[in-house]
Amino acid sequence: MTTKPAGKGLVKYVTKLWGDGHKYQLKSVEQCKPARDTVDDYEERRTELEREAGDDFETKEMFVFASPAQTESIIKHGLAKTFQGDAVTFSSSAAKAIAYSKQTVSHAANTNRAVLCRVSLGREGKHHRSVGDDKVVLKDTRGVIPAFIVRFNVASADVKSTPADQGVDVPKGSPGGVTGGAAADHSASGGGGGGGGG
Repeated sequence: MTTKPAGKGLVKYVTKLWGDGHKYQLKSVEQCKPARDTVDDYEERRTELEREAGDDFETKEMFVFASPAQTESIIKHGLAKTFQGDAVTFSSSAAKAIAYSKQTVSHAANTNRAVLCRVSLGREGKHHRSVGDDKVVLKDTRGVIPAFIVRFNVASADVKSTPADQGVDVPKGSPGGVTGGAAADHSASGGGGGGGGG
């Protein structure tokens, strides 16, 4: 997968999804162009989920916040090859995606990266597990394709992101590993267009 600076229209779009009212300041947006095999795997899994789930099928734009090494692997290899069946948590809220993650937010400027993905969702309980409207846990991430890499800074001196920071109630024993939220692709190939993540 390759990335390039997103155009003004896409930056505006991602900024709206990123939201405000939290301490994470969006600094830059890169648009992803996944490799052909990643796109093919995504489309195959998406079709499979749509066939199995019927009217329950949907796609969401969600964020995921992973470790720097994992994020680099997502950029190079995609989510399925990065996590290989490990539970991954996504959220439609950037702040909650960061809060759900076990990763510590860096104090250094322009070093934090979240991934905004297009997430294909099949049948609840069979293909994924949802918690409320903004938290989804997946083990099979073939139906997730990265759309944008968002670089951000922390506004406050406290650089740790915890559920308490964001008012998120995370039950004990909730899935860890990589957590966060991801989702958006203005075409599975990373091209511009309507909004669309191992």
